[in-house]
Amino acid sequence: MGHIWTSMGLVVGVVLVATLVLLAVFKATFVRVPADEAHVRTGYGGMRVYIGRGYYMLPICHLVKRVPLTAYVFDFKQSMSQDDVTLTIILRIPPEIDPVIQAAQIFNVIDHGEIKNLIEDRVVDHMRSFLFRQPAHEMHQIDDMAMHEFGEQIGEEIRKFGLVLESFTLNGVRAPGPPYRT
Repeated sequence: MGHIWTSMGLVVGVVLVATLVLLAVFKATFVRVPADEAHVRTGYGGMRVYIGRGYYMLPICHLVKRVPLTAYVFDFKQSMSQDDVTLTIILRIPPEIDPVIQAAQIFNVIDHGEIKNLIEDRVVDHMRSFLFRQPAHEMHQIDDMAMHEFGEQIGEEIRKFGLVLESFTLNGVRAPGPPYRT
């Protein structure tokens, strides 16, 4: 009878240890996504986007790219005759699957410097063409329609990278009303 209890104790011990090991593996492979990030997981099971929830990740089978969903503020300067014009734009990656995938594919490391380098030439070109289209005597007073059109042009250019234009301000040019929000 003692031999049976020893065997049962051994089985219970093995099952308990196996359960603890399994729980430890589940805990170690579970990743929680912070509220200000999205994760794009590739590898076994295909590409998946996780926003605001957790997932299991096996380092051997998966590669994860973190995509920050925070706002980015950029300043671009342009000299116009005697005035310096500064464009301040606020961008972000929206918490939606398609823009997150697009941003993850375009940017190697999603940081402020890389985003600015990628969009700077396009934004400055739009800013130059907008300012050169304005008559010299009206440079300090640009109407709402022209500012809205300018915001739409920049917004279209930014969307190609999975980004959304939150707002922009054109300083050095007196525009009626508050900064524009798109």
